[in-house]
Amino acid sequence: MASANRQQSKLDAKFEAMFETEAEKFQKLLDCLEPLRENQVQVDSFTLSDLTSFFLFTTQMAKHVRVLTTIPYKDVRDSVLSKANSLGICPLSHEMNLLHIYEVCRWMKTKDGTAAVVEVQRTEKLKRRATSKGRTVAESAMIRAFNAQFAEYSSELKKGLPVTEYTSVHLRDKYWPVSAFDGANDIVHEQAVLDFCNREGVKFGLYKYVEGLIERKMMSFAVREADNLRAVLKEMECFEVPVSSKDGNCRVGEKRKDVCSLLGHGGGTSSKRKI
Repeated sequence: MASANRQQSKLDAKFEAMFETEAEKFQKLLDCLEPLRENQVQVDSFTLSDLTSFFLFTTQMAKHVRVLTTIPYKDVRDSVLSKANSLGICPLSHEMNLLHIYEVCRWMKTKDGTAAVVEVQRTEKLKRRATSKGRTVAESAMIRAFNAQFAEYSSELKKGLPVTEYTSVHLRDKYWPVSAFDGANDIVHEQAVLDFCNREGVKFGLYKYVEGLIERKMMSFAVREADNLRAVLKEMECFEVPVSSKDGNCRVGEKRKDVCSLLGHGGGTSSKRKI
């Protein structure tokens, strides 16, 4: 019964559309574009004659723009438009006309455009999470990386394997830098974690850990998880460490070791990137 009602509603809508004037159709298009007002797009300046001069049709255009206008967050739309502007697809938002909007939406439906939009959405999601906790995105990313490695380290310790001097040092090396965190009871306190991240070489160590984790995700075909981690990795680059903490060394056991000799244990990576 419900299916029959939906089908009848569609037929009624199509029948009504047959008798709509171009002005009425254009108004529906403007209604679709309404969310873009928040992005400083001058929707009120658009006219039906503009649309026809670009050889665009109201009904098709109304469907075409939904890829942009149905994005629920203003900040995400801002970032998408900014990305399109940087690629020369459109001018600044307040200078856009209907043809520019059409071209942006067409780009969003391409392979490169879709990838760019997904990246923007991930970044903005990280921002919203960080803002809700009063943190910067970089701080939130560092905490997420720390928690991921700490969870692996804790799981390893709970296996109850015989503890020898060798296995103890091996685990501490493998799960450095979190193995050096001396406030296990403070892990729920994010400020304690951030203070730890400001210590010598820790940012670099966590960065390398996430790189290795991404490689492991890709090997297990967890592509979406790997892409999410790449967004975290990108934000970690912006985490500022005091200058006095950037020499990249740490102590494990009684020996002083270079960071690079310790970090292959978190999953391994051949990256030469320096941060």
